[in-house]
This record gives sequence, C-alpha cells and structure tokens, in this order.
Amino acid sequence: PKRQIEALSKTINILDNRKLEMAQDFATAIFRLCLNILSSHSEGVKVHALECISKLPTHSDMIHTFRESSTFTRCMVSFTRKTEPKEVRLFALKTLLWCRDYIVEDNPRSVRKSLSIIRENLYDPDSEIVRGTAKFIEYFMRSGEDEEFAEEVCNVFEDNAMLPYVAELLNKDNLLQQAGILIWKAFAGSPAGEYFILDHFDELGVWDKVAGFISNRENLKLQELSLVLLTELYDNVTHIPTKVLDSVNSLAREKDLSVKVKAKLHSAIIALFRSKDYCWIESLLKDQVLVQFMMATLSDSNTKPYVQHDIIHSLKRLIKVGESRKEPHARRNPFCQMLYENIDVISLVTLMSKPFPENSLVPLYTKKLLCCIDSGCIEYLTM
Repeated sequence: PKRQIEALSKTINILDNRKLEMAQDFATAIFRLCLNILSSHSEGVKVHALECISKLPTHSDMIHTFRESSTFTRCMVSFTRKTEPKEVRLFALKTLLWCRDYIVEDNPRSVRKSLSIIRENLYDPDSEIVRGTAKFIEYFMRSGEDEEFAEEVCNVFEDNAMLPYVAELLNKDNLLQQAGILIWKAFAGSPAGEYFILDHFDELGVWDKVAGFISNRENLKLQELSLVLLTELYDNVTHIPTKVLDSVNSLAREKDLSVKVKAKLHSAIIALFRSKDYCWIESLLKDQVLVQFMMATLSDSNTKPYVQHDIIHSLKRLIKVGESRKEPHARRNPFCQMLYENIDVISLVTLMSKPFPENSLVPLYTKKLLCCIDSGCIEYLTM
C-alpha cells in the first residue's frame, strides 16, 4: 500500500501539471488500474485512487470502461456512506460528478438504486458532504436524460417530507445554504420537479431567502446561485413577489458588479421578461432600471452575441405584450415608448456594423428592433 500511495501521488502530480497533454491510452490505463485498486485496498489507497480518477482528463475510450464496469456507479455511491472516512466520501462525490455524463448515458439505474444512500447524505452533519450530495442531485435532476430518476427524487422528497428540511438549510451556514439553493435549482430545472416546487415556495419562505441572497453582495456564490435559480424558474412562474423584483432591480443599479454576477443578472432579467407574470411588467413603466440595464448591455460591443440575441428576443416579447395596452391613436404602445425613450440609437447602429459570426442573426434582429421602436409598428418583429 505504501508504494501504491507513492505511485498514485506522483500520478496526481502529473495530472495536475500535464492534464491536457496526457495520451488517451495512458489516461485510460490509469483509470482501469484505479478501478482495480478501489475494489480491494485500504482506505489510504482508496483516497488516492479516487483523487486520481477525479483529476483524469476524459477520453472516449473511458466510455467503454464504464460500460464494462456496470457496478461502478453503485461502488462510487457506496463510498459516500457515513461509515467511510470524510476524505473518501468527498472524493467519491467528486468522482461521481466527474463521470456524470457517462453515468447518465450508460447506467442511470445504478443511481436510482442508490437513492437511499443519497437521501441519508443530505442529513449528514458535515456541510461539505451535504453540499456535494446536493450538487450530485442537481446535475442528475437537470440532465434531462433520465426522467425516471427525476420523478423518483421528487417522490423521495415528498414521501419523506424533506422539503421543509431543504428550506431550513437556507437558514444554516454558507455551504448548507448553497446546498439548499442547489436542490431547489435541481427541481426548477427538471421537467419532473418544476411544478412540484412552486407550490412550496411561498409556504416555506423560499422566495424571501432568494430575495435576500440576491441582495447580499457579501456572498457572491449564493448571489450567483440565486440568480440562476430565478432563471430556471421563468417558464412556470405565474407570480413573482415584489421583494424578489426589488432585489433584482437594486442589483441592476450597482456599478461595480463582477463579470460572473453581471452575466447571471443578464440571464435572470431575460427570464423575468419572458415569465408568465404579466402584472409585474407594469412596474417597468414606473421604474425603468432593468430595461436601461439590458439596453446598455445590448449596445455594449463586449457583450457576447448569444446574450445580445437573447436580450433582443426578450425586448421583442415586451413590445408584443405591450400592444394590448396601446392607447387609441398612440404611435407606440407603452413598452415600445419606454424603449424609444431609453434607446441608444447610435450605439446600436454602430453595433450592427461590427463583425459577427457568419451565422449570427444579431445584426438583422437589431435592425428589426430599431425599426419597430422608431415606427411603433410591431409587424417589423415578425418580418
């Protein structure tokens, strides 16, 4: 065991320093050896073998190795049991996340058969274990590849009255709060869970916590996760509490947002513009911060084309929603008029003349949007 640990430690150093350059056959050989070590050796060796696997670059040959090892997933999940040392459990969770694509494709049943262990880990006294387990659940719930697993997770949470516990995690320490948001995000992003959780958001006080996390600039990770949760929810939300809208609005006023938070905020606002809650859109007519924020982003030449594309579609939707509120003889509907008053025409025209990827429709869509806002004629948006 001592010599194996030394060899594995050296291999881990190689992986840390030469990850991208490693030959495919060498990586696959290390992976096979680590699988053999995991089945028969002591705890110290297992930790190093798991760390080794979690740092391997992924190669197509490994897919075949996973298929040959039908018990691999259950083996990994078993290493997360409370009877294993914490270090083994954490590396097992990292390994499950590392090989998640292959598990989803090849043996999701192994995951479903391990739900009882996964559920136990969520109640673990160690915050790192709970967060790692939540991240694991979040990926598989949102993968879309295994709806049976997603449905079974929903049933496990409902049958065991676990949702109040998940809501209570939002009142705990930082890692447990992240775990709670990850689980709610898992439900929000899964076809099996999206309607399931909305019934519980108000009664369990989740909206209040989400609004608080978005407003809290001291914890960027929780802020980012909460914005992503809001983005995931947009398709099914029929009522967005004012406190959540206020927190997003307030964040959009900040001038020194990090790149990551700004990107998440873009997505959340786009999602809000597309939500089914038409009532809140009225508030945009009184306080135009969100629209101004998105228009500034749209005209910024540093904004990614896919973000610009999404913004344009969201603004188009706003204009179409506003058409039903158009006053007789008015040139533009209220939302179109609001955009007209906030638009930076010169920046957008300049943007249209900049080079875009060959298949990008941003210049064309920007032109249509400008024509619509200028004339008030929404037919430009459908041409």
